[in-house]
Amino acid sequence: MMEKNSKKLKDLSEARNSHYDNIPKINYFLYLITIFILSVILGLAMFRSRPFATLHAYIIPAIGILFLFAKSPAPSIYILSYIVSSHVLWRMTRAHVLWEYSKYVSIILAIFIILRYSKRLKNFILPFLFLFFISLSIPLTVNYYSNFSTVRRALSFNLSGPVVFALSVILFSNIKLKKKHLGFNMLMLLSPIISVGTISLSSILTHKIVYTTSSNTLASGGFGPNQVSAVLGLGALLGLLFGINYIDDIKSRLLIFSISIWLFIQSILTFSRGGPLNFILSTLILFWYLIRDRKTRIRVISAISVILIAFILLLPKLDRLTQGKLEERFTNLNPTGRGQLALAELKLFKEHPLFGVGPGVGIAERSSILGYFIASHTEYTRLLAEHGFWGVLALSILLYLFYLPIKRSQSYNQKSFNAALLVWSLLEMAHSATRIAITTYLPGLTYIQVEEDNEE
Repeated sequence: MMEKNSKKLKDLSEARNSHYDNIPKINYFLYLITIFILSVILGLAMFRSRPFATLHAYIIPAIGILFLFAKSPAPSIYILSYIVSSHVLWRMTRAHVLWEYSKYVSIILAIFIILRYSKRLKNFILPFLFLFFISLSIPLTVNYYSNFSTVRRALSFNLSGPVVFALSVILFSNIKLKKKHLGFNMLMLLSPIISVGTISLSSILTHKIVYTTSSNTLASGGFGPNQVSAVLGLGALLGLLFGINYIDDIKSRLLIFSISIWLFIQSILTFSRGGPLNFILSTLILFWYLIRDRKTRIRVISAISVILIAFILLLPKLDRLTQGKLEERFTNLNPTGRGQLALAELKLFKEHPLFGVGPGVGIAERSSILGYFIASHTEYTRLLAEHGFWGVLALSILLYLFYLPIKRSQSYNQKSFNAALLVWSLLEMAHSATRIAITTYLPGLTYIQVEEDNEE
């Protein structure tokens, strides 16, 4: 009898704690079509009109503030996710806002949501310690640079991403969403990326692209290929996660998988290798867990089949489109100087082991080693070089906070979801630091608190 009761309790616990099992199914086809069309139209309109892009950048956060009056935190979370995911969109459409605007606004809105909806703050000690450790070297930055503007830019560029990380972990550790809201939040993350993909495709269709063995700005909508490639690859991953976890009907699944394949192809055509690499490795981790779950095995096999067939058919055509440069670019394993940059940062850490050189000072100090100015590309070595011993502690906390959601996952389904997002963020920070807001926001999503909901 005791063994029988123990088994019942275990089954009940697993059912209660599994974030992504038994999610109420919704016919998402109409939502997908609507969001896709609106995102395409928005992307084209913002790219053609800087005033419109600027208006969009101001209206979206205002809506998020208005939604704070809602009883549920879900609408504000939707807007927060949209803001974080719009970082590259606002930059490439030249919206007249601050360079790190998306991070600033998401930080402010996240704080408001926490204050509005959290009743008792929990799981905040480690994120606060993380922020405390990276703040200890700020006086070195203030002392190194002579004017306030330079200090502000240095701190903003290097610390706003880590602040987004800490706040997102605190936010989703203290806010509950109903299961039916999780899918819509994924769509809010995906929507601005569809707009970015639209702009990139439009640029390819309206310009004569000359491909070489380097990243292609024109094929990236006129913006940085590294960042455009990253978010497009992430969009492909989000579409895949959405199709596997939230969609049952074939029509909707084919649509979202088609969007994923398109975004991945756009990521490839930027000729920046980071985005496709992030997607491939994150997807392998996703499939590794899902293939072990009987509930999702058939979905995974169908997803793998669709992806493989699409790539077998499309990759030769893409190689011809790029005059044979595609294969040459992606078989070249040269890390384009990132290794030297990381070694230079390790040297700075060795020379300044206690407090480092100060956040944002590394770019100046590395120039004497490398002979040229370049921003950090690897967040792990940047923390060591610019924060010293305290950076080691901060990095330890960061990695531990990445590990916890995997450890606490109660099912293969939940573990696969968390692992895919966390691996993507870890990879992005390895070659592009925390340049885009979504890099440090995604780990917070793996702490999301799910409220049971039996409503249709």
